Amino acid sequence: MIKLVRRLSYTLKKKYFLLIQQRDGYACFYCKDNFSETHPAEYEHLNNNETDNRLENLAFSHHECNNKKKFNTDWQVLATEKLRKNERAVFAGERKGEDLPLSEQEISRINRGITKTFLLEHTMNGQSLMIGDAVNAIVNLCNHNNSTGSQSAIYRYIDALCNPYNGDFIKEKNPDGKLIIRKHCR
Repeated sequence: MIKLVRRLSYTLKKKYFLLIQQRDGYACFYCKDNFSETHPAEYEHLNNNETDNRLENLAFSHHECNNKKKFNTDWQVLATEKLRKNERAVFAGERKGEDLPLSEQEISRINRGITKTFLLEHTMNGQSLMIGDAVNAIVNLCNHNNSTGSQSAIYRYIDALCNPYNGDFIKEKNPDGKLIIRKHCR
């Protein structure tokens, strides 16, 4: 589940700035030109949903290019492809330390394992967990273990573990309408 907020806050902009710069560089995503005082950077929502403030959905662009994207199908396709690529990636920028000797694939494998272990331990005997609480706890475990992890990555791991065909867990709403996760009983 994606947490949506109305606007990209100053706090998120500040938090995401270096991560986006590390991932994409500091040039307009569309025209590839550098930013200047007369053409500053702005945060672009790749899927055009201004309430979807996930790191994966953000890139830098010029204001003019962001507006032109609405009428440029090539740029719309480019944005969609970039969003898909970002969603599949584990960003090196999610690290807390400067140097991390693990590959992104190894980090992903370790963090998926941490996610599965946590869920197994906390859904024994028919117990269920609030997904938001579980995600925050797992992010903390991943950060403690290998200085990596983000909420969006953990949500992806949980989605994979809740696969309706062969998943170990089930996501559902509790009587209060809150999203929970529980062990799949087969």
